[in-house]
Amino acid sequence: MRSMLFAGLALFASCAFASTFGDSIYAASAPINNCDDTKLLSLPVNVSVPSRINVSAQGTYNRQSTDLTLVRLYAYLLDGTDTTILAASQFGYVVATGSTDSPFVSTAGLLHSGQSNHDPTADIFMAAPGSYVLEMHALALNGACTGNPVLFDPTLTYILLSSAFDRIFADGFQAMLNTGGDVATVA
Repeated sequence: MRSMLFAGLALFASCAFASTFGDSIYAASAPINNCDDTKLLSLPVNVSVPSRINVSAQGTYNRQSTDLTLVRLYAYLLDGTDTTILAASQFGYVVATGSTDSPFVSTAGLLHSGQSNHDPTADIFMAAPGSYVLEMHALALNGACTGNPVLFDPTLTYILLSSAFDRIFADGFQAMLNTGGDVATVA
């Protein structure tokens, strides 16, 4: 019993130094520029220890008065000055076949290095300590570039996953426990 208590305390202490954090932003709606990349939402991201960034972006696409049947949704991580794209999410997309369709569109996962949101070979991005800006973008296309498409209930969320936190789970809990006695150790 004491071993489990010490293991729990060791995990708590490790997680305290591993610093996992996140945030979300919501809006009632966000207009999408016709046939042009549109920034819908943005969040500041402050990283205190090297971290991977898990992102989720979602909303409900409505064509309104357009014939733009396809929408792509993706996220970019920019430097603290909001000028250089450092990482991107994969894109999610949906096709609205009827004029009154309002399909749900989303994307989620770890950010990958670079600006491409469709490169399956890109490395997972590891954010160094510092300040960043996370942006949610949409692109409506596949028709005449007229009208006013919109994304209802857009949501952008991120969670920081520190490398120390990843290592705890990759090594397994037994790596933290000295099973020969009542003392918990962190490897």
